[in-house]
Amino acid sequence: DIPVRGIKALFCSNSFAAYRAEALKKAGWFPEELPMGEDLAVTGRILDAGYTSIYLPEAAVYHSHNYSAAEEFRRYFDIGALLRVDPWLRARTLKSGGAGLRFVVGEVKYMLREGHLLDIPGIVPRTAAKYIGFQLGRRYDRLPKALLKRCSMHKYYWGEAA
Repeated sequence: DIPVRGIKALFCSNSFAAYRAEALKKAGWFPEELPMGEDLAVTGRILDAGYTSIYLPEAAVYHSHNYSAAEEFRRYFDIGALLRVDPWLRARTLKSGGAGLRFVVGEVKYMLREGHLLDIPGIVPRTAAKYIGFQLGRRYDRLPKALLKRCSMHKYYWGEAA
């Protein structure tokens, strides 16, 4: 599934997930050394251990963030860093398959359909912040240590070294 679906095969959100203890144990439990994304990382390890992951879109939960562009930047910086920090994730080439672009196009279409024309320009800074944050996060090891905490939503992760 991972070679076909890429990173989408690992999608999981702890805000609405259930795990078999046996699968978690075999996968080595949740990795603690990550800035975020332990749900995604453990899902990959669970799949590697021979288990399956089921995503049921009809299961309903309200989970939302109202992040500013700066907060989006920090969140996506951490996501990019996660893909470099975690050895399991780093060892795989996980492609998104253009999901980000499809999301933005879908967002614009939704706003047009619902008559929220004045909200469309707000997509630009948020999308740019996400993209730039993600790209910098993927290259966190090339950035000055002093900059890491400023770029991250999870400042504690970077410790005293940053």
